[in-house]
Amino acid sequence: MKEKDLYKVDVLGFSSKIGYITNLGTTFYEMQSQYPKGSKEYEVLNNRLKFLCCAQNMEIDHAKGIITQPLPKCWTQYQKINEDDSEEEKARKEFENKLVVEKRPEFMRFLYSHYNKEYKSFQNDFDRYSLVKFGKTIKELTDKDKKKPEVQEMLAYYDRKNPLLETNGVMNRLSRYMQKEMKGIKSFKTHCDNDLIYNKLFNTNISIDNELLDKMREVWQEYIDFKKSKQLSTSEFSTYEQYYKSLRNYCLENLSSDIRELANIAVYLCYKENPSKPKDFCWDVFGAGIVENLKETHEKANVPYLSFDGNIEYLGNHYTMGEVDLHTLGDTMDDSDIFADLDCEDSDEDIFDLEA
Repeated sequence: MKEKDLYKVDVLGFSSKIGYITNLGTTFYEMQSQYPKGSKEYEVLNNRLKFLCCAQNMEIDHAKGIITQPLPKCWTQYQKINEDDSEEEKARKEFENKLVVEKRPEFMRFLYSHYNKEYKSFQNDFDRYSLVKFGKTIKELTDKDKKKPEVQEMLAYYDRKNPLLETNGVMNRLSRYMQKEMKGIKSFKTHCDNDLIYNKLFNTNISIDNELLDKMREVWQEYIDFKKSKQLSTSEFSTYEQYYKSLRNYCLENLSSDIRELANIAVYLCYKENPSKPKDFCWDVFGAGIVENLKETHEKANVPYLSFDGNIEYLGNHYTMGEVDLHTLGDTMDDSDIFADLDCEDSDEDIFDLEA
């Protein structure tokens, strides 16, 4: 094996169209949902999907130097129908133009930010027009409204100009389900009274030391930087819980030996000074101290318990509210047993416009 040959292989791997090919396949699946199984359109799209499976393998092997077969242009480009075309040729072109890929599925707007921006702008424009014309947004139109010729004309234009496919494929249906479920969570978060929570968690019997508060701000900023830059993989810690414990021990050794005082300062920092920012810091690092403060200021608390027939539903589980005596809780608690860390990523990369 020669080093210069490795460079040649690397060069052959540049500008790979694998992302474009897989996105094309995803779109074909979504387009297929518009036609009944067994129809000519459904079967043609099925054959295209089979071809794309081979195309993916060929594109991967392209780095080995093999010559790959280009994708048919009629899949992504409309064909002009000429007057001198035969009837058979016109029929073929009309059918293939019907299945041209010019849009991505609606769920992809959550993968690529520029799709989401374009889609939201389109929705807002049509909603404004619909409100002026019919007094309702697109989604507020009833079945009775949609029977009116002028509404049907608008909706047909909406479908033609929509930058994304709002069809009923599997992924689009899953996406709509998730949007519906997440809307309830976002609504709960929006309507939470931050001051009310702060007043419940903050122990007024413990005063705030400004010098300790300044030092806690530094620890808080270190926590934010660590989480934001995802330093866990390059750190000495195997889990985030180990990192939280390290911060807690540092604060106990260098700020205050009283976990209740540390928790109180963290609650003040997160809920009072920075009400619009996440509250993970005080719970991840000082959760046990917060519980100790609650035990001092409250005798009982209502908490949700997992229950098969509970009337509260959250993320697929059912819960029932029950009362707990805080003073019967154990004296020692491990934050990692109670609180979980949530993390998510976004990606703005797409090669939709790349042509073979």
